[in-house]
Amino acid sequence: MGSKEAKLRVATSNDAAAIDALMKESIAAIFPRFYNEPQVASSVEYVGAIDTMLIDDGTYFVLESDGEIVGCGGWSRRDKLFTGSGDAAGDSRRLDPATEPAKVRAMFVRGDWTRRGLGRQILEACEAAARSEGFRRLALMATLPGVPLYSAFGFRTLEELEITMPDGVELACVAMDMPLDRSMTVAGTPARFLGPTDGMAGFLGSMGVRFMIDGLDSGGGFSLVEHPMSARALAAPLHRHSREDEYSYVLEGRVGALLGDEVAEGGPGDLIFKPRGQWHTFWNAGDAPARLLEIISPAGFEQYFAELVELGGSTQAAPQDLAALGARYGLEVDPQSISELVERFELTFPGEPL
Repeated sequence: MGSKEAKLRVATSNDAAAIDALMKESIAAIFPRFYNEPQVASSVEYVGAIDTMLIDDGTYFVLESDGEIVGCGGWSRRDKLFTGSGDAAGDSRRLDPATEPAKVRAMFVRGDWTRRGLGRQILEACEAAARSEGFRRLALMATLPGVPLYSAFGFRTLEELEITMPDGVELACVAMDMPLDRSMTVAGTPARFLGPTDGMAGFLGSMGVRFMIDGLDSGGGFSLVEHPMSARALAAPLHRHSREDEYSYVLEGRVGALLGDEVAEGGPGDLIFKPRGQWHTFWNAGDAPARLLEIISPAGFEQYFAELVELGGSTQAAPQDLAALGARYGLEVDPQSISELVERFELTFPGEPL
């Protein structure tokens, strides 16, 4: 596939057959990693069913490459939240933008086009269109494959539940929403407690990440993640941020850092400041696992981590996808620095998941 690009446009009635085929193909290719065989078969029939009302309303998009539709999804100003449970009275009722959220609907990407930013492209179009009509929030019902994408985009989990398909098969889904005015979030965020294993976790390619506080929680002021690192693991190549500062608070083990030309090392209770604009990296300086809290200010870069997890981590993602991801978040990276850092500080790259 190389460097092919997919262009976004509004779907038309002539696209209906291709959209329907793409939905079913996407489910058959992606859902088996998350659901059992009866659930996949039920999803192909009921979740992968086109809702022509979205096309008629002009709120459904397709992504097209070389004349083929490779992604689709949209939003709705009507009450229907998802397709899988069948039709219900009131599905076509128009929502009140002042009091009700617009609905994100029917997001699918062809199996060989995943992890290329197509889902985010559709979500950005949905967000802009819904905001232009005065909506203040977006809501959706996510199947499990879509949860990482929606979380990375800024959606919050409201409830995990089982949806009963028309054939009686139950499908695990997640109700999610997102404010379109991010400044409204702090006042509406309830107090909550995070235990030592709570929060979405993933692997970035050489170290782990656990998401604890994001920009939606803080009103954009800061975000907080935890990084577990295996013994002697280099976290990343030399890199520098243009939009945020980072503060690494060591919880466990020994953490080394290269800050410009200065080498620092800290243990539990120590704080390492990594200002924007400075080339830096860090690593586990010990022979046992290390953990640190990373405070990112202002918030936003936590979404880089979420997207990197979705790409499979820095060692699995295609170089062009990594470059595009870094560019979106104002991050410069020097991949050529890895070998020198590994040799100089006696490290390993990549690290291992913990």
